[in-house]
Amino acid sequence: MAFLTGSIAVAIAYLTIVAGVAIVAALRAGGRREEASEEHDALAVSRFTIPVSIIVPIAKGTTAIHRTLTALLDLNYPEFEVIAVTDGASQAMLDELAREWRLEAREFFYRKIINTAEVRRIYRSGRDPRLMVIDKTAASSSSGRATAARQGDALNCGVNVARYRYFMPVEPGIDFDRDALLRIMRSALRDPANVIGASNHVEGGMVAKGNRARMIALFQRLASARSLMDSRLSWRHLNAGSGPTRPVIVWRRDSVIKAHGFSADAADPDVDLMVRLQTNRAESGSGGRFDRGVDVFGRVGSQPVRTAMAVSGRRQHAALQIAGAIVQGRAGGLGLKTLMYFIESEIATPLAQLWIVLATIIGASAGWFPWTSVFLAIALLAFGNAAVSTAALLLRGSSAGAPEEPELQRLVVAGPFEFVFYRPLLAAARVAAAMSFVIK
Repeated sequence: MAFLTGSIAVAIAYLTIVAGVAIVAALRAGGRREEASEEHDALAVSRFTIPVSIIVPIAKGTTAIHRTLTALLDLNYPEFEVIAVTDGASQAMLDELAREWRLEAREFFYRKIINTAEVRRIYRSGRDPRLMVIDKTAASSSSGRATAARQGDALNCGVNVARYRYFMPVEPGIDFDRDALLRIMRSALRDPANVIGASNHVEGGMVAKGNRARMIALFQRLASARSLMDSRLSWRHLNAGSGPTRPVIVWRRDSVIKAHGFSADAADPDVDLMVRLQTNRAESGSGGRFDRGVDVFGRVGSQPVRTAMAVSGRRQHAALQIAGAIVQGRAGGLGLKTLMYFIESEIATPLAQLWIVLATIIGASAGWFPWTSVFLAIALLAFGNAAVSTAALLLRGSSAGAPEEPELQRLVVAGPFEFVFYRPLLAAARVAAAMSFVIK
């Protein structure tokens, strides 16, 4: 009983400090509305703007591919190419792409710098010559994470074929405006010699039909707002880190090639590459930095709960992989401040929240605590989480696309319920991923 009481008190004190720091920092930063950058028009017509290769991985069952390709080709940017990479696509999908974009098979010579599954054919669009479609065989992985392996292999294939210094992977289904590429390339355009990567935020939970789906969308929007707050408040003080929960990232091609591309064995290829790039350049003493921007690249609709749980599980698996690399001394270049932040955000905070609930349930089951203490603990965590979410919404109000007053009211009201009804599902996915990691 003494151990449970003491550990609960320590966990509550720890979470109170973490939440307090976040809320105070958000209030100090304020919610002042920032005007759109006036430099977009000048950059859009400048001949000195760096060209970009955009890679779109297309897996089986991918939807909204035509809408995404159309939006990409309509970007307000001087020079870019779009490379769509199909991974074991069906003939029906290839036929659909061929009809929509008037694809023509071409002979195309490139250096296979990063090893990938076999490329069967390369097509150029007769409708827009900036679009190329690569048909390759499906990748496989010895780790059992077929989805991550296929994504990494498709991206590596795109890196081999890409012509330009920077490339940007984009998943189908993201809605974005015409200036999205200009926003994410801002730091690279200012300092191309040192910026090895830059990210912008992808906001989730935007569209849903039905009462239950709309509630899930509100929960996901709150989680997205907290991720954006984390970017704005934390990343600027760190030399390196594991990156946002759901980003669009532009990478410098030569740095990715030196790191041997995206890993087929990583739970999250983006997070894995981000950490490897920062570790390698920190340990070697070479230049290069990763810029985690606070702009919103685009938005996606709400995810089904099962999909959200799968994403949460992959994130936890990726975090444990990074922690394993730290323990084994393979990520020594990250720095003490970054390591402490990584442990706090990815491991300690979720564990403290889970332990408070489990410990009070254990104590109540043993007759040491009244059962009302379980409900009080859950209520305390729920309103603490809601307070952080409200601070995140305050910061969200400083950039374009912030929620209007009616939606803002719904988000604030949904804050406490998110922890009770939605976060336990993500926590279960994290626990399952951690057990899988330990067993393997």
